[in-house]
Amino acid sequence: MIDFSRTTILFGGSFDPIHAGHLHVAKHALAALPGAQLVFVPAQQSPGKHPPVASPAERLAWLEKAVAAGIFQVWDAELKRDGVSYTVDTLLQAHGAGARRENLYWLVGADAYATFPAWKDPARIRALAKLLVVNRPGSPIEAQDAEDLIVEIPPHPASSTALRAALAAGQEAPEEIPAPVNEELGKLLLLGRNPYARGISK
Repeated sequence: MIDFSRTTILFGGSFDPIHAGHLHVAKHALAALPGAQLVFVPAQQSPGKHPPVASPAERLAWLEKAVAAGIFQVWDAELKRDGVSYTVDTLLQAHGAGARRENLYWLVGADAYATFPAWKDPARIRALAKLLVVNRPGSPIEAQDAEDLIVEIPPHPASSTALRAALAAGQEAPEEIPAPVNEELGKLLLLGRNPYARGISK
């Protein structure tokens, strides 16, 4: 169970698969709010994107392995809901579990932040949580709201699309994938059970 009485950063995404770039973002976001907890929220289906290649069960299991010995947590709320995983629905569920706006943040990248006004019910999202926006140094962005927290973090080379392509080609699990997940993927490849042979999502 997630303790929503604490200051909480929710980090949503497909995590298909979880990789070092995701952990890099999570680490820097957490450093911006000392004493907070960061919770990964894997999506059933991210709005406006192709469906994930790996199954919900696979992505959840890999996320849990990646954070098992660390400081992050995983919340499977979106995987338990059918259809598109809208942020507003997840935040409503968090409030139902005890979250309060003053200590709840939704993590978003600069590219997604630029499209925020077009999200489903952006005003309701702002009424439920604050936005924590991660951005590359040297690429300043203007806050859309005075309460938005802009955090500059160093870039990371890991790419979900490139990793999926490598795995789909049957290559050894890349180093950018956390060791426990890399080990599991390596075992699957050896057994001829490659989840990414199903196709490559964007």
